[in-house]
Amino acid sequence: AVPGVAVASAALAPGAVMASPEVSGNTKWLSIACKFADVADSPRPMRFFRDMYVNTYPGLDHYWREASYGAINLTGSTAVGWYTLPRPLSYYQISYTEFKLTEMFNDCTALADPIVNFADYMGVNLMFNAQMGCCAWGGYRDTTLDGVTKRWRVTWEPPAAFTNMTFLQHEMTHGYGIMWHSMVSVGGHNFAYNDPWDVVSDADYACLIDPPNDPVYGCLGQHTIAYHRYYLGWLPPDRVVTAGPGATRVTLERATLPETDGPLMAIIPIGNSATHFYAVEARQQVGYDLELPGPSVVIHEIGGEYESSLAGPMAGYVLYSDPWQPGDGWTAPQGGIAVTIDESTATGFAITIYTGLPSQTVTLMPRADTYIDQDRPNTNFGNSATLLASEDVQNTSFHAKVALIGFDVAQLPRLV
Repeated sequence: AVPGVAVASAALAPGAVMASPEVSGNTKWLSIACKFADVADSPRPMRFFRDMYVNTYPGLDHYWREASYGAINLTGSTAVGWYTLPRPLSYYQISYTEFKLTEMFNDCTALADPIVNFADYMGVNLMFNAQMGCCAWGGYRDTTLDGVTKRWRVTWEPPAAFTNMTFLQHEMTHGYGIMWHSMVSVGGHNFAYNDPWDVVSDADYACLIDPPNDPVYGCLGQHTIAYHRYYLGWLPPDRVVTAGPGATRVTLERATLPETDGPLMAIIPIGNSATHFYAVEARQQVGYDLELPGPSVVIHEIGGEYESSLAGPMAGYVLYSDPWQPGDGWTAPQGGIAVTIDESTATGFAITIYTGLPSQTVTLMPRADTYIDQDRPNTNFGNSATLLASEDVQNTSFHAKVALIGFDVAQLPRLV
């Protein structure tokens, strides 16, 4: 026997790039509906789960064909169940945020095994009949089913997830290989589940509308970001532009339902890094992106100090969650990089990317200041000699004050 070696940590060698888990062709999924031993309810009939996979709106086959530019399909996906698990819900639950996911997978697949040939499927959506603490889950399991040993894409779904299909779409994105969440970075703090441009982050953004998108399947997810589509091999390399030194003008075609052969993503390397860069895309309210915040240029920071500790190489951080429109501009905090949104087109945006810009320090004199006091929202503090910004807890009451400082932008030197 070869002696084992304890590994404290593992990381890519300098300059190496994580290989993409490219996904293409027929990606057939099987839904297995399983009931906990102590919960008798069957929330939906099996026809509900089978019809979920159709290639018409809002079916999952239709959604994933649109997301992947036709690179994948779910033809042949189906559902079986309801099967009664051998144990009650309490057995599988470790805490509000933790469940015995492997045992749930093993028990549920074992019940379906007599009538299912798992070798026919790429992934398994496990549908359960009771809420499971905080969450649904998506990922994979490396195991042997029906004599086939491989990595099975898996999701674990409570009723709230399959009755609002956006959550199932979120977890299936994890199953396809995006094992991290896009985040919003504000003031040095990173917030998961808050990026409205990515189904694998703020999946329930579409639930803000009234009524939900579909009377049967509830809220439907937007698509994932262009970088994730590229990572999975769905966005062709010839539709990606890498910005070089100086000024690069790019007319970005919208990432969902593109109508021209223009670029779908622009990459802006940070410090000549292959693993730390800005990814720029155009989004419009079309297809499953209908409920986005609005038409916009969207910029994510990929990699660098935000590198994911999960199964994928990089986590994306959206730099601004509200829509960016022509006339807006953005300057990166590092690398001498700036982006201007020059004009909108029928199906995208024309932008200019600047790299290698010199930096300078400018001292601005404020033209006004004041603050807002939560307890006195209608009071103007503009004549106060003291600028206050605090969060104090006194006698169990919360007092929030927000500082406001105004500057004359005419004091700023022109970018170019």
